[in-house]
Amino acid sequence: MEIDDRLLTLMQNPAILGFQLSRVPESERSGVLNSFGTEFLRRFELKGSIDDLLYGIKMVEKAFEAAPSNSPYRTSIFNNLGVGLQLRFERMGSMEDLNRSIEINKQAVQSTSPDHSECCATCLNNLGTALLTRFERTGSMEDVNLAIDTTDQAVHLARHCT
Repeated sequence: MEIDDRLLTLMQNPAILGFQLSRVPESERSGVLNSFGTEFLRRFELKGSIDDLLYGIKMVEKAFEAAPSNSPYRTSIFNNLGVGLQLRFERMGSMEDLNRSIEINKQAVQSTSPDHSECCATCLNNLGTALLTRFERTGSMEDVNLAIDTTDQAVHLARHCT
């Protein structure tokens, strides 16, 4: 999804964005927050602005807080928050971000319904990547073994998605 002019205006002015979000029905708020947060994370990846990264994580965290346990957005929120935290680790080097990313990615995998194997494969891949990153930092054989197993599961599921 490309960022259109209206979305760009909202993203450039957090006060307007906050006001607009207050008008969204509560049942849809977590999905909208997740979408905006994801767009900020994408813009960070394109332009490298740390403000986009921090605001993207903040938005997805708000989505996480707003989402009821039965929300259809829950897996996507977990996945996006895990990715955002790993991006912040890569940029700023905080092991707390990487460890939290791994825990959130585990929750993403656990919250994926069995009939969504493509989504599960994505979540497993992100978990494997985070575990491998932690292995590279700490040398933990447990992490590298789990990263290999997790990535193998992701590949197996991805083969059956198409």
